[in-house]
Amino acid sequence: MKRAWVVFPAVSLLAAACASEGSGGAGGGGAAGAGTGGSGALGGAASGGGGSGGTSAGGTSNGGSGALGGSGGAGGAAGSVTGGAAGAGGADAAAGSGGATGGAAGAATGGAPGDAGSDAAAVDAGADAGDAALPICVGCTELANGQGIVTDLALDATTVFFVSGNPAGVRSVPKAGGSVTTLVHGDSPSRLVLDATSVYYLANSPPSVVKVNKDGTGKQTLSTTGGTSIAVSSTWLVWVIGTSVTRANKDGTSPTSIYGPGTAGSPMVADEFNLFFSEKIALKKGSYGGGFPQTIAVASSVGDIAVDADSVVWTTSTMVHIADKSSLKLGSPVASGLLAADGVAVDAAGVYWSSYAGVQSATKTGTNKTTIATGQGGVKAIATDSTHVYWASMNNGTIMKATK
Repeated sequence: MKRAWVVFPAVSLLAAACASEGSGGAGGGGAAGAGTGGSGALGGAASGGGGSGGTSAGGTSNGGSGALGGSGGAGGAAGSVTGGAAGAGGADAAAGSGGATGGAAGAATGGAPGDAGSDAAAVDAGADAGDAALPICVGCTELANGQGIVTDLALDATTVFFVSGNPAGVRSVPKAGGSVTTLVHGDSPSRLVLDATSVYYLANSPPSVVKVNKDGTGKQTLSTTGGTSIAVSSTWLVWVIGTSVTRANKDGTSPTSIYGPGTAGSPMVADEFNLFFSEKIALKKGSYGGGFPQTIAVASSVGDIAVDADSVVWTTSTMVHIADKSSLKLGSPVASGLLAADGVAVDAAGVYWSSYAGVQSATKTGTNKTTIATGQGGVKAIATDSTHVYWASMNNGTIMKATK
């Protein structure tokens, strides 16, 4: 005999009945189970299932009805390969006062039981409050947890570097998994970028632009102005201060304002030759030499920007956009109808972004949209390498990766 249990909140009453299992064979019919509803204003649930159908003329049996607004019992399980269909679940009882008895189980047709048949697959008795809230994460690995409010991350060939608050600091963790290393304690960092040997980050306490070796040695303050976005090339370090962009040598010397004030803003990214930044109500492309930036698109409230060899992508609150990096020709939106879209990354394989729905991906033309993870707790920072997508949760303090 098999028992099926349905668990309800503590404020509900529980009534469960066991269903006899009919065995397979010619003309066999299982005995029907009956459930009794709970009593009281809060209404229990009848969980008795109907018996299994037999093989020849297998009958169908119904679960008992719930009492006082409780949910009905689960239907009986199906019989063997040639058995009858699974019984229907009992009907929910209407709300009312006083207890009531669950409905009787339906009769099963057939002769004496034959040899035991194989069980049918279990059927969920019904939706419950927890079903929709369960997070999914396809091919995911947690690299670190308990890292506070993680606001940015960056990758090199072997390591994930990230900045966080509470506890504040600059940290790293191997891509393959392992212990978290603290490069810098404190500073309340907000953004970071990498080159071959160093981590460059924006600190808020005190406001400054800081450089540190990837092993945590050689910390240097390059500027005491602070900023809101930072980018690096093989030659230059650039950062946004208010509505201006400052360029300096990578040791912080010879700082020069190349855009602004009033012409540039955050976020900002860069490749070896160009800068891409938001400016008031537009997305702009500029150069390290300054001059007049080109308008890529009219775009207010840009959440994040990313570039690869061919494309520039950016998020607004409800959409993910794409344009050719050279011609600046706009493509069709990669995704639309989003809620609170924020972090974004792009590579030859596709576009990856975060929103209220979680972490998702699609091709650059918007096809093959896939949900990689849900329930990640406020993803702002996202990055990719050739095999994985990585992201950081502001709320959960986790560093995650998933197979692309």
